[in-house]
Amino acid sequence: MSQAGYEVLATGRTAEMLAREDGWVLKLFFDWFPEDAVGYEATLGNPLADVARTHIILTGAAALITQEDRELAGIIRRFLEAHEGYHFGLKPGDATEYEMWKLVVAAARMNEGIDDLQDWLFNQVHRGLGRV
Repeated sequence: MSQAGYEVLATGRTAEMLAREDGWVLKLFFDWFPEDAVGYEATLGNPLADVARTHIILTGAAALITQEDRELAGIIRRFLEAHEGYHFGLKPGDATEYEMWKLVVAAARMNEGIDDLQDWLFNQVHRGLGRV
């Protein structure tokens, strides 16, 4: 399957990995609401939960990256630093609450059936319990 000159390598609800002749592209979607969630407001819920979900999804993806693709893991880390910096710059929050949300999101993702991430998610939950 190709998409405007790109070969789709992997796709999910929140991201696609695309390949083209001169390299790869990571396309991210920040869509935490179901498609039928017409009328929902972005102001519903705790914004730290969304930041934590983005963190867990992307660090989980980075954990699966092979040694040859470490550059992609670095890009993901820099994106997360910018994303978290932007959020906390706009709305400074409690770091302890953010850590708790990451723990909750990691525990919830364990039930999403992502076999390759189960051990990583378990470790995130275990470490999170030691921090809160």
